Amino acid sequence: MDERLWAEALAGDEASFTTLLDRYEQQVYVFFRRRRVSADQSEDLAQQTFLTLLETGNRFESRKGPFRAYLFGIVRNIWLKHLEKSRRLSPDVTSAVKQPLTPAQQAEQRELEEALSEAMKKLPEQAREILAMRISLQLPVGDIAAHLGMPMGTVKSHLHRARRQLRAMLCNEVDLKKRGGS
Repeated sequence: MDERLWAEALAGDEASFTTLLDRYEQQVYVFFRRRRVSADQSEDLAQQTFLTLLETGNRFESRKGPFRAYLFGIVRNIWLKHLEKSRRLSPDVTSAVKQPLTPAQQAEQRELEEALSEAMKKLPEQAREILAMRISLQLPVGDIAAHLGMPMGTVKSHLHRARRQLRAMLCNEVDLKKRGGS
């Protein structure tokens, strides 16, 4: 259905584009808001998503996967660019958008974020990407499989293995801290 609407939109049918915009605009906006991006920035990033879609949408091939996966691939890229830009502007950008925490909670939060970040870096690149698409973009496994051009079972295996590895690394980190080592 979306694929047909997109083909019509590319052919100049404004109503088809408006239908897709109505269908996905809120989902894209909510994606950014769930990542603690301000309302104004979320609107800007959502608008940037649809502008990018218009600029690059002729690259979409339905045989490679559903329209939704293509769109959320654009969302993912915009999100990653936004994160990179935010990190360059402010090394601790996440603390500016969270609810106020006590100093102890802030320290614990930083430790957890650092441990998770370090654990994620140790995962194979493909596992990191699949995990990010599933968790951050909240894409269904089938859409991830279509986007990456791999069988759904393989994606599920990568997800399971990545989660198990993260859990083991984080549990090991906690055990080390409890024993007084680091």
